[in-house]
Amino acid sequence: MCQRHVGIVQRLEYKALRYPGHGRVFRALSEIGLFDEQHREISGESGGGSVSPREVLIDALARGLPRDAPDVALVRVWIEKEGQSHVIDMEDVHDGTFSALARTTAFPATALGDLIAHGAINAPGVHTMNEAITAAELAPELDAVGIGWSEPS
Repeated sequence: MCQRHVGIVQRLEYKALRYPGHGRVFRALSEIGLFDEQHREISGESGGGSVSPREVLIDALARGLPRDAPDVALVRVWIEKEGQSHVIDMEDVHDGTFSALARTTAFPATALGDLIAHGAINAPGVHTMNEAITAAELAPELDAVGIGWSEPS
């Protein structure tokens, strides 16, 4: 997004929040080197060997964090142009089958693929999603699977 809008958008921010405090926790993990992929020799009670701090972290997170709890995806876009403000909200929740994260990432891509397969989009070449289709064209496809957006009142 940032590179696509260089020279067009004055300020663009993207933030992902997994849970309150997520940023502080992961910053601390990074600062102590747990994202390092380089293998290091270790010694300890169980003997020695070579291990990547990142591999250890990924294993600990996979074992310790819940994967079956329902999630929520929230997106809020603020647009300020020529003194006018406009806000668009999107909220999606785990539907019992697919996580909200899966729904909001995979469903738009599959909707685009379906539109291409049915000839609704026939631009040759490689394009990003927003180059291939407008939000207005994609909206009915996403509404059909329960993903929509609104302007807050």
